[in-house]
Amino acid sequence: MIEILRLANLQKLCTVMASVSILCLAPSACLKPVAPYQASDLQSAGDSLARIFVEPIAERRGQILRAELERRFNTSNRKKNKTHKLQIAMEVKKKERNFPRERIIGEVKVKTIFKLTKNKADEVVLEGSFSERSDYTVLSEFLARRDAEEEAIRHVIERIAGEIALRARLYFFAEATRKKRNNADSKNEPNSHKN
Repeated sequence: MIEILRLANLQKLCTVMASVSILCLAPSACLKPVAPYQASDLQSAGDSLARIFVEPIAERRGQILRAELERRFNTSNRKKNKTHKLQIAMEVKKKERNFPRERIIGEVKVKTIFKLTKNKADEVVLEGSFSERSDYTVLSEFLARRDAEEEAIRHVIERIAGEIALRARLYFFAEATRKKRNNADSKNEPNSHKN
């Protein structure tokens, strides 16, 4: 029985070794490297975030989301030239559910729709929507209940701000990479109009 297990493990090991050796011996000439990603590309994407103007969002919770996005974009102490505009619509829904043993659970659901546009052409470059929810225990005291509800909403808003910031960073990273790739391609193309 032990010999059968050793033989099976040996066969698996041989299969893995053969696969690795084929990959190592494959001619590298057929693989054209894509413009390598560098830390400067990520830094460029981070700098571009600071050029986003976040439009005011209605109500107190919208102001909290806007402040969180501005903190994540680091707009206060970076470039003042705003090249992009972020518009957000937000809806908050609350409901309570009764559970056994006199326990009440509140649920907060926040839905946001966002659109990132370039200022000059008013061209939409990124849009999407997020729906996040959070539960909290409903307490009998009014102030404690309100605090628990607001804390749940704050957590949801932080998650939504993180998702929007991540999508924006990925967009700017892709743009920086695309520009870098186009520049590299234009340098490598032979001049066809020279005769």
